[in-house]
Amino acid sequence: MIDLEQGNQIFDYFQQCISNNQDPIIKYGQAKILEGKETYIKVPQFSSRGPNSFAPEILKPNIAALGVNILAAYPSHLGGDNGFKLMSGTSMAAPHVAEIVALLKAAHPDWSPAAIRSALTTTAWNEDTYETEIYAEGTGGKLANPFDFGGGICNPNGAADPGLIYDMEKNDYSNYLCSLGYS
Repeated sequence: MIDLEQGNQIFDYFQQCISNNQDPIIKYGQAKILEGKETYIKVPQFSSRGPNSFAPEILKPNIAALGVNILAAYPSHLGGDNGFKLMSGTSMAAPHVAEIVALLKAAHPDWSPAAIRSALTTTAWNEDTYETEIYAEGTGGKLANPFDFGGGICNPNGAADPGLIYDMEKNDYSNYLCSLGYS
């Protein structure tokens, strides 16, 4: 998030580029808190929570990813401002995870989907990068737990070299479903 003054500067720059027939260029780097209140990572109120009602022993969700106020491409005729809109939800978090999965598959072409999920889940962060707790919105400010964020927040670099992965095959899934009474 940025404040109003920074937003106005970006907007003015964008308008200036458009009026001068130039392509606006925005460069960004690692986020830092320069001034203002310290912020905490929160699992948003709209986020799906566990346990899994079908099989409570399966962690739900698997992992958490950025999905609040993401600047997304959005058609102008549907309300996008110059082709963009701030959006929130699973539809914003899923592309972050899909990109990480694609990078992991490129780095480890022999990994199965279960191995990739294992690498993501076992290396996820359970606290933010400032080593503060993760909170759950909409629950009176309680600390988040695995039923709120799954294994934690995606850690792409950790998942690339997890040390140990748990793999599963088709028969493992079939055996599990059979143990629940499915034939």
